[in-house]
Amino acid sequence: MKGKLCSMIAGFVLLAGCAETTSADPLLDRAPDAQRVEVRRLEFLPVSFSGIGTVERVVIRSETEWPAFWTRLWGGDRRPRPAVDFDREMVVAATMGGRPTGGFWIQVDSAVVSSAAVDVFVTEQSPGRSCGTTQAFVYPADAVAIPASSQPVRFHEAKVTRECSP
Repeated sequence: MKGKLCSMIAGFVLLAGCAETTSADPLLDRAPDAQRVEVRRLEFLPVSFSGIGTVERVVIRSETEWPAFWTRLWGGDRRPRPAVDFDREMVVAATMGGRPTGGFWIQVDSAVVSSAAVDVFVTEQSPGRSCGTTQAFVYPADAVAIPASSQPVRFHEAKVTRECSP
């Protein structure tokens, strides 16, 4: 019995170590010049009903790119575009594509900048089997402003299933 219990505990520890995460902490430990930067939430976001039906990870570094993306994000809706100072900021966005019901969500969680890259951490959330959902197609999206950088941007993904109580 004791051996079985130890085996089960060891199995859970191994599984927990394999779980995906959007934590920036391991990256901060490995890269001596890495630092977490402010993620500025943009007005109206995140959203379930965007106008983008495909999975995308987008980096917008200039004012000329911003209006076209904002229009795509809202499916042509003339919602006011949040101000972004592209001399000091850039926008990173993540879309989840079309999903068959409500309960799906995506969020840009954090960002870390180093001399090698900008690492952006994104979480996709899906509803569990016990969750009640709206019966409508959704197109989750999020976009945030972070400090401008000319470094390449790497997206790190985590997928989470949210279970609801019975």
